[in-house]
Parts: sequence; structure tokens; C-alpha cells
Amino acid sequence: MSQTTFPPVPIGLPRELNAKLLVTTPMFIGDGEQQTRSIRPPAIKGALRFWWRALNWGRQLKQAQGNEKAALAALHQAEADLFGSAAGQDKGHQARFQLRVESMENGSPVNLPNPGPNDSLGYLLGQGLYNFKTGVQRPCIPSGATFILTLKEKPGSHKPTAKQWEQLEETLWVFGLLGGLGSRARKGLGSIAIQELSGGSLQAPKSAAEYEQALKTLRDRLETPASQLPPFTAFSGLCRLDLSAQGTQPLSLLREVGQQQQLYRSWGREEKVLGRPAEQNFGDDHDNALAATRGNRPKNPPKRAVFGLPHNYFFSSTKGKVDINAPTERRASPLFIHIHQCPDGSSIAVQLLMPAQFLPKGQEKLVYKPGGQRSFDVPFTADQVDWSVITTYMNRFGVDPLWQPHASLTQGATS
Repeated sequence: MSQTTFPPVPIGLPRELNAKLLVTTPMFIGDGEQQTRSIRPPAIKGALRFWWRALNWGRQLKQAQGNEKAALAALHQAEADLFGSAAGQDKGHQARFQLRVESMENGSPVNLPNPGPNDSLGYLLGQGLYNFKTGVQRPCIPSGATFILTLKEKPGSHKPTAKQWEQLEETLWVFGLLGGLGSRARKGLGSIAIQELSGGSLQAPKSAAEYEQALKTLRDRLETPASQLPPFTAFSGLCRLDLSAQGTQPLSLLREVGQQQQLYRSWGREEKVLGRPAEQNFGDDHDNALAATRGNRPKNPPKRAVFGLPHNYFFSSTKGKVDINAPTERRASPLFIHIHQCPDGSSIAVQLLMPAQFLPKGQEKLVYKPGGQRSFDVPFTADQVDWSVITTYMNRFGVDPLWQPHASLTQGATS
């Protein structure tokens, strides 16, 4: 991979951060018409806001001396001050920095070959991106595409403070270590790997060993409550991070992770999953969903709900269907899959569990919606959220966590 040399910013001119970023896995990123054409600044800004919130929640909670309501208000205000806010939110104002995407290479959209019946990539693509009859539903930006991302401070009254600029650099760095863009980014698609970074004090790792050290450095920089679940997806002392597999082919690593997740979670068809004997680890989930298709109230919420919602079930034996949703219709997965590739060619499959309050207070239930049948509400309270369902899956890879939770991750956590 070619080296990019970023010229130094002359003294007296606005500060800027320059990062060279690599797309390691197919990226399904859409514009306003849901068409994949390019990587646009609004998508990156949205991702940066997410990682900024994740990084700074613990710091705001510490400053608010554990007062969650005050911490949320302060976090919202600090985010708006740095990233900007829409009209109607304190009259609105612009971000304190400019964001440019430039020098895109090898980024022309392509059609991804359709996964075969025993290819876990189809499972990771999921509904919306993949149909087992018609294949992959839209083009993607391919693995191997690179682009330059520049963040430049605005002058005058909009100039960020030294603290804000430091936070912005840290956010860009973490986005390049763990982030992704587009549909199914939490499933490892559209993973982004930082190759070069200039304009600040942080460095892009060049090898697997340096990448592991960077993640240890990140862990040491975090100010996180030991056992308190955040109210949204954020770093906390309950996070677990594993370097689950290593190799030289990013897409092969993604398939390896997808295979293990599909074997662990899926019930299978004719007692087969990916051509192998089905493990059928979640018999109660299967039986309760089947009962709902027959007009019977499920006895318990599905254990697999902790992986995120909605769940969609189809029973080939009865042709019954059921969707299981949160009252808000969606709860994103707390498990992030990221496929990182370093400049030396080494690649790592990373899995990051970021536990948070699973459903908003007052909405702690799941809704079973069978086709042609009445719906059923089933309680799903905080003490029913069993995080060990995910950690048991992570243990399948046989590696020690790089980040170990400070407290036990079983049913419930201090909230």
C-alpha cells in the first residue's frame, strides 16, 4: 500500500487533522436515494458523533458526580457545541471544524458476488442487503478502497478550544481503530482501518502488535464507571474487547466470525446450519416463537434478543412467521464486529461488546407480531437481559479478552 505524505500545516494557519483510511470489507453506504455512489461527509460526521459520545459519556458522568440526568444534558450541550446543532436547538449553529473527503482510490461501486448457501456472508448481510433467492440487493464500495479525510478547524469565534480539538483527534483515531460506515457496520461490513494520521499526537498503528498496543492505550485513556450501565451505547467498565482472529485476508476473517455467530445463534433447517449439524442452542427461543405463530402467548422473551432487535422468524415446516420487536421497533446490537487491516498487511477480527440499558424505562417489553395472528407483549426487564449469551459466543474463539469487564456480565448490572 502506497505511503501518503501529508504536508505540515504552517504556523499561524488553522490546525487540521489528516487521515488515510482503508475500507477493509464491502461497504453498503447509501445517499438520499439509498444508492451507493461514494463516501459522503454527512455519513462520516454521524459516525464521528457516535464515537465522540461513546468516548465522553464516562467523563461527563464523572464531572456530574454520578448524576445521570445532569451528565446527559452536559453531554448533549458539549456535542452540539463541537459538532453543531440544527435550527430550533438553541437557535442552531455550525460545527467548529470543516470535514472533507478527498483522494478516493479504488472506490467505484461494484456488485458483490452472491454468497453461496454455505457462506456466512449472506447471514451477516441480512435482510435488506441480501435475499436468498435474488442475491445481494445493491452495489457496494469494495474492500481495498482508500480515501483521505481532513478535519480543519474554523477560525475566529468558531475556533475549537484546545480540549475540543484534542477530543476531535481522539474521536478520529478511535473511528479509524474500531469504526465502520454504512448498513450492517456493526456486523463488520464497511469496516474502516486508519493507515496514517497527522496533525496531532496520536499515531496510526502499522502492525498487529502496534494495533493491540493502541487498543490498550485507548482503554487506559477512558474514564469509565466500573459497573454502571450507560443509558446509551458508550464505553464503560462493562465493555469487553477481543481480538478474535488474525490473518491476512479481511473478508476471510469476516466470514470466519460470521460462521461462528451463525452456528451459535441459528436453529437451522432440516437440522443443518451452513451444511453442518445444527447446534440448536436456543430451544426455548424457537419454541416460544413457534407458539406465537399458532396464536399462543410466548412464555418468555428470547435470550437472543440481547444481540439486538428486531428478530424475524420463518418456520419452513408450518410456513409460520413472527417478528419480535422492541416498542421502538429497533434496538441496535451492542456487539460490534470490526475487521482491521494494518499497513503491513496483517488483519485482525475485533469484537467489542458495549453493554448499555437495553430498553428505555417504561418500555421494557418485547412485541411478538405473528403473521395473521394477534400480537403478544412479553416483559423484558433489565434483570432479564442476559449479557452472558453474548460473552459465551465470544468465548468460542478461544482467546483471552484484551479488555476484561470490571464487573460480572451476567443478568443485569448496576443501573
